Amino acid sequence: EETILRTHDLRSESNPVWNQRQVRTGESCHGYWEVYAEHDGVYEFSLRRWPREAGHALTEGIEDTDVEFRRDGIQPGSEGYYSGGTALGMDTATLIISGMLRQEKAVEDADQTENFQMNLQKGYHHVRAFFSSADGTYTSAYYVHVRRL
Repeated sequence: EETILRTHDLRSESNPVWNQRQVRTGESCHGYWEVYAEHDGVYEFSLRRWPREAGHALTEGIEDTDVEFRRDGIQPGSEGYYSGGTALGMDTATLIISGMLRQEKAVEDADQTENFQMNLQKGYHHVRAFFSSADGTYTSAYYVHVRRL
């Protein structure tokens, strides 16, 4: 069983990213998720910038339209929810869970996700998952897939 954490669900410390236009433009947001581990065990956290089904690399931009949609079925000016996407120069993925050591991984250009494994005890935890770059830019991961191994 898998749970997906989205920026819409963050306990936000900045303006929240809550729609696909904001994801596509790479808006920055910061915060943490409150999660409850139902069992002791090793959990995998997969940090993503794009939805899994999109198939894009973490740092990749989108030139044009990558999804099918009826242009006559949307409000004029709403095309940004369905097309385009800003490339992000993030080079590090980080996972921090309350009371545990911080984990970091280098982001390679072709990576679609960065996976971390953490041994959690049953109970409540604060989860911070974000991407950053050497110039100090960072944003929470837009999607985090969580599953117990």
